[in-house]
Order: sequence, then structure tokens, then C-alpha cells
Amino acid sequence: MGAAEGRDQHSFDAAQYLQNYADIRDAYGLSAKSATEHYISSGFVEGRTYQEIS
Repeated sequence: MGAAEGRDQHSFDAAQYLQNYADIRDAYGLSAKSATEHYISSGFVEGRTYQEIS
């Protein structure tokens, strides 16, 4: 997964991910570690993004 799939392992923006999703912020506060773990465990599969949503 990750780099093997062509994704840059250093590009995840936890602050933006938390800004995008109030439910994640409510569940994990402002923890970048928890946000990253959520994205890895379920956020990606759910179709959530860590890029700015316009």
C-alpha cells in the first residue's frame, strides 16, 4: 500500500484533514497522529480527502 500504489507517503496533511471533517475533529480533537491513523484505517476507504475541499 501507499508508496507501492504510487502515493507519496509524506504528502498527508493532517491539519487539512481535520479541517475538512468536523466529525473527525470532534472524535479526535486536533491530534495529527489520530487523524493520520483514522485516514489510514478507514478514511481513505470512505473516500475522505486530506486535500482542500473548495
